[in-house]
Amino acid sequence: MVPPATSPEWLTPLFLAGKEADVTALFGRLGMAALLGFLVGMQREHSEWGMPGLRTFPLITLCGSVFALLGLSFGGWLPAAALVCLVGLLFFPHYLRIRRADPDPGLTTSVAVILMYGVGALLVLTRIEVGVVLGGAVAVLLQFKPEIHRFAEKLGDEDLRAIMQFVLITCIILPVLPTRPIDPLGVVSLFNVWLMVVLIVGISLGGYIAYKFLGTRAGVYLAGILGGAVSSTATTISAARQAGSDRAQQNAAAVVILLASTVMIGRIFVEMAVVNPAMLKTSVIPLSILAVATYLPANFLRLPQDRDGTRLIAEHQNPTQLRSAIYFA
Repeated sequence: MVPPATSPEWLTPLFLAGKEADVTALFGRLGMAALLGFLVGMQREHSEWGMPGLRTFPLITLCGSVFALLGLSFGGWLPAAALVCLVGLLFFPHYLRIRRADPDPGLTTSVAVILMYGVGALLVLTRIEVGVVLGGAVAVLLQFKPEIHRFAEKLGDEDLRAIMQFVLITCIILPVLPTRPIDPLGVVSLFNVWLMVVLIVGISLGGYIAYKFLGTRAGVYLAGILGGAVSSTATTISAARQAGSDRAQQNAAAVVILLASTVMIGRIFVEMAVVNPAMLKTSVIPLSILAVATYLPANFLRLPQDRDGTRLIAEHQNPTQLRSAIYFA
């Protein structure tokens, strides 16, 4: 079966009409399918006793590869029928577990089984990197279940709102904006302008999340670095207010403000590298001098509070304030 001429570049079947199959490459892909299945099965064997594990998952990925290869010759109905049979086999263990005292059978392993079947098919039908990345992602998601749940539990309503706002401006608004210039001079592109909004909000949101999960345990230096990643202006105001109410914290507040300003210069580097890389050649020296001149006083103001755990943490609000980002863009 010859793939259509309009197939995307990454969709390159291993067997092409009129060419002899590369047996070495075929066994390499099948071996990778078994390896990824073994990796996921080892994780499931360790965490979910009584579910598909170390032997079953390699068989599932190999099953996906074999039926995908057969589908090239006999039609796509064959791997689809095999998938239906696999789903049917998964139903009976769930049915038995539901009838027991514990009515929660859990769907994670079953979804992983179906997904690894698809990974096995991708490994022989597409560029091998696609299947490897997906298979590795499945193993990582399964392994870091406690950390993912703790992350979700720490997020409040405002944090979720900030993340969803970032998804809105990145995944919904940005793709539909025109890339062609809209002005008579051919300079202003709505896509490029909004890309700057996404960049600014993304940097602030990333710093805010790091601040939220590390800031409560951070000392003075980390408070300044993370605060600068979120908002150097907000960090400066908050640190100054805390220093005004506690004179013993004045030097610590100065360190936080200087570090936040230094990180702000680093943010300028990132934004210039994305928007106009050519400007870096003329700007790297003056910006570097400014960053060093801003950082050195903070280095000389190293305080005993840094060693005994005194914390000066600026309080930040939702960083996805679109108005300021749009003004800057």
